[in-house]
Amino acid sequence: MTQQASDVVIWKDRSFFICGTDGGSLFSPTKHGYDPMPASTACGAGYWVEYKVETSSDKEQLYLQTLIINDSDGIQPRMPKPFAGIEPEESRVDAIGPWAFNNMNYPLDFTGELFIGQDSVDCFEFAIGAHCAYGYKTAYQLSFDKGVLQDVKDISRAMEEERRLLESGEHPALEIKPLVIEPVNMELEIPDVKVEWKEDL
Repeated sequence: MTQQASDVVIWKDRSFFICGTDGGSLFSPTKHGYDPMPASTACGAGYWVEYKVETSSDKEQLYLQTLIINDSDGIQPRMPKPFAGIEPEESRVDAIGPWAFNNMNYPLDFTGELFIGQDSVDCFEFAIGAHCAYGYKTAYQLSFDKGVLQDVKDISRAMEEERRLLESGEHPALEIKPLVIEPVNMELEIPDVKVEWKEDL
């Protein structure tokens, strides 16, 4: 499967890939009346999202910042309706979708754990094109309650150990279920991740 365009979150002025959640989806266009369809194999979900965590009224709030979408009427693409009063603009990323909602600042009420990563490890190649927490040198677990950040855990060392176990063949079943609990930005369930290794030349 083609490597999928991963949603991202801006946190502490840094961009992180979203690896998964425990607690449900961060955002679903279908719940707002949209019907996304793939514009290319690089984005099977038919949409891409940029989130941000920003301080507001002495609390760190999760926001929907950018939405790029290939909306449809169920059969063919169409121009999406406004989102919370924001008009769609032409997207610059046609491989994801022709329409974009920018500078949205739309607060989300997600409750659960969000796993994010930065600085990918090149030797990991995921057969389903998914982004997983143990595929990054820097990884965090962010805990939210109704969209408000409650706790942060640096899980980088834990992910380094998971990579070591996977590389050595010591990890049970060669899978990391707790940290890839629910795929982000995918309407369909994804089978367990299969890992393929590349030998260094």
